[in-house]
Amino acid sequence: MFDPRKEPEMQQNGETDRPERIIDGGGLWQGRLLKFTRLESTNRWALSHLDFCRHGDVVWAQYQTAGRGRFDRPWLSPGGRGLTLSFVFTESDKKFFQAMGQTAALAVRDTLENFSINAQLKWPNDVLIKGNKIAGILSEVDFNRHAVVLGVGLNVNFDRRDIESGRINSPATSMRIEKNRPVDIGEVRQCLVQKMEKNCDLTVEKGTSIIVDAWRQSDWLMGSRIRITNPNFTIEGRYAGLDHDGQLRLVDDQEKENRFLAGDVTRLEICSSPSQETDG
Repeated sequence: MFDPRKEPEMQQNGETDRPERIIDGGGLWQGRLLKFTRLESTNRWALSHLDFCRHGDVVWAQYQTAGRGRFDRPWLSPGGRGLTLSFVFTESDKKFFQAMGQTAALAVRDTLENFSINAQLKWPNDVLIKGNKIAGILSEVDFNRHAVVLGVGLNVNFDRRDIESGRINSPATSMRIEKNRPVDIGEVRQCLVQKMEKNCDLTVEKGTSIIVDAWRQSDWLMGSRIRITNPNFTIEGRYAGLDHDGQLRLVDDQEKENRFLAGDVTRLEICSSPSQETDG
């Protein structure tokens, strides 16, 4: 339980925004779970309070009112029916930081499998069910403090009205829709934290190639022609999988291989003879 006598006063814009509960052992590696009923953004709160946060802390908001995904796309959690967590890392090496989003996507996939839901992964870190998005991941770096905050938003108990309301980026789905019944968010949260810890430990122990190998098992883009865009260019070609650092490999129409650390990917068509390419 949060005890104001033991914890520092934390203010932002003149308003106290302390966790309503601090649950020891609820985070990664027996770290803390910092629980809020409502936040604009768990990532934003964590980044603004890195002096307070510790390595392995997890920030959890039951209602997130102004969350965002990559490219500043909105990510809302209406009515407390979604799971919004931010994982705080302050002691990991640079190589691990590069693969962190994919590590989290795999943790979400593994969590869904625990609930008998089969998911696929779309580079760089989206989780899909039959092409419909069920989770989004956003990593943000504070270079001055050598810290990364990794936000995960998972659609747990959204119903079809939530999806069709226009407040959620479509096409999308949820665990409730896929299971045709409500799911216990607390059980999902605990499972996701456990899977995240396991995958982080594997990445640190065996390197990023272990994540890339696991990614290939559920790669939604495999065997596809794709388009990748970023603020500077657009390019199309054949998807050739990921390299050992998690970069996307694209073979263009001149048979030249290109590699990308970031970008927005669209699957254009399935090739007639998809093949599982490996890093060369």
